[in-house]
Amino acid sequence: MKESMAQKILLTTLGRCPACGNQARKQVIAIKDTAVYECSSCTLRYIDPCLSLESMENAYESDETLTSLHSFHEGYYDYGSLACESKTSRDYKKALRLIEASRLDKKNLSIFDVGAGNGFFLAIAKERGWRVAGIDSSPKNVELAKRKFNVDLICTNFAFYKKNEHKFDVISFWDVIEHLPDPNSAIQKAKEMLSPNGQLLIGVPNDQSLLRRLSILIHRVTFGWVKKGLDKVYFLEHVAYFNLRSLTGLMRRHGLERTGYFYTSTDLNRFSFKVSEKLIAHTVVTLGKLTGLQNRLVAVFK
Repeated sequence: MKESMAQKILLTTLGRCPACGNQARKQVIAIKDTAVYECSSCTLRYIDPCLSLESMENAYESDETLTSLHSFHEGYYDYGSLACESKTSRDYKKALRLIEASRLDKKNLSIFDVGAGNGFFLAIAKERGWRVAGIDSSPKNVELAKRKFNVDLICTNFAFYKKNEHKFDVISFWDVIEHLPDPNSAIQKAKEMLSPNGQLLIGVPNDQSLLRRLSILIHRVTFGWVKKGLDKVYFLEHVAYFNLRSLTGLMRRHGLERTGYFYTSTDLNRFSFKVSEKLIAHTVVTLGKLTGLQNRLVAVFK
């Protein structure tokens, strides 16, 4: 599996910021096979070159293909249960409550999830009374969502999804837009699928996290000798690295304003770490909470 996945990995050169299109940039750090740049205009950080769209789809086809890139992804897509509370389920519920609190009519709300994975988020929304729909490009994920959560997904890439006249109160992107070489087309398409007063829900890694700052600091003070931590922050399958400022700027270019947000941290139980790695991860996550530099950002735009 690892060899076949490696054969499918193809890189593509961007040459410009995926958010604003500006070509002016400065290199932040060089890492294996690519480099991290900061846009001189909108300050978004992104890698160039990055995975091609085809390679991106291949990478997220299943647990096995993800694991071939990073061993800590083992069991990633099978994670989640409506019967057991978890860090992931609490974050999903918090995001839904954030939206529900802003709606006068809290009944019959509808949501469309892009890149729905195994359907866990939609299952939680459905349990709270939402009408749910969504897509995922992986046939295995679509089958898993139906079998595990009785959630019906359409198997397609959002770029190829044929939208109809049906409008949704919310379009959600959990860990999706950071993978896109052109997030603007996805956001514009999602905006066109929103009902009046509809909202976009975005969940992304936070580039202003303690982990990111520590990793770069250690790399710099050791003159590039120590790269430990960078492989948990910057990697090929993530194109863009957003913080609150750059994400808000991206949305404003589409006429969308931020209505709420919160920071959270990675659900470490969702990943398969070695004992030593898990201890370090728990320490960094705890320090991130104490300093307010958590490694995940969830925001709502209208």
